[in-house]
Amino acid sequence: MSDDFLRWLYDNAPVARSEFRSLIRSSVGTRQVTYRDLKWICHPKDNSVERSLWLKQATEEEAEVDWLIGRLRPGQVLCDIGANCGVYALTTRAASKARVIAIEPNPTMRQRLAANVALNQLDGISVVAAAVGDEPGRLKLAMGSRWDFGQASLIDRPNSKGIEVDVRPLADILREQGLARVDAIKIDVEGFEDKALGGYLRDAAEADLPSSLVIEHLHDKIWSIDLHALALSRGYTLAEKTTNNFLFTR
Repeated sequence: MSDDFLRWLYDNAPVARSEFRSLIRSSVGTRQVTYRDLKWICHPKDNSVERSLWLKQATEEEAEVDWLIGRLRPGQVLCDIGANCGVYALTTRAASKARVIAIEPNPTMRQRLAANVALNQLDGISVVAAAVGDEPGRLKLAMGSRWDFGQASLIDRPNSKGIEVDVRPLADILREQGLARVDAIKIDVEGFEDKALGGYLRDAAEADLPSSLVIEHLHDKIWSIDLHALALSRGYTLAEKTTNNFLFTR
């Protein structure tokens, strides 16, 4: 069956749609697609972001990607926390010529991110093998469902399978990259956003705060730090609340 037919069937199966989707996910191997004039090696089977790229050549966060690209200029710096396969990192680098620090603790996704960077021969993207947290150490990264590596999280999930990963404060990672500050931060770490970003937003000097923030809010009910309130207290304005993210400016 052709990919076009499989894509149609994924969205339009007349009966037993969930069963058809499971069958398609389990049977589709690696694919190469074009998205925003970049080439992507996609694994639709086990990552929802890559599955969306294969199905639609788009993601659920097109508005956020466009907004961030519009906020950055050549030579500025984006820190992408939870970079996944590189949608924000690669598109931002290609469109705005900003430098990107792409942080991804999941070794499978980090390998895919690096492969997409190499496939497009993009420089200016530094891939960091770590998770971001409020203090250095090691934590279990629960790997999420077998259909979605993008759900990997440092939130403790009883009986979940996972691996131990290095955890470092954001300020430490930036210093290792020779940076005192960045111009934008995007963060999507499945409920760990408050611990990854809260301390940095609280303690950073006024001059070191980034001008743009994209913060996933889907798990804000479990945050111990209210990042919305914290951002407002540091002088940010909520530019927009999308389905998935807060977009802040200052």
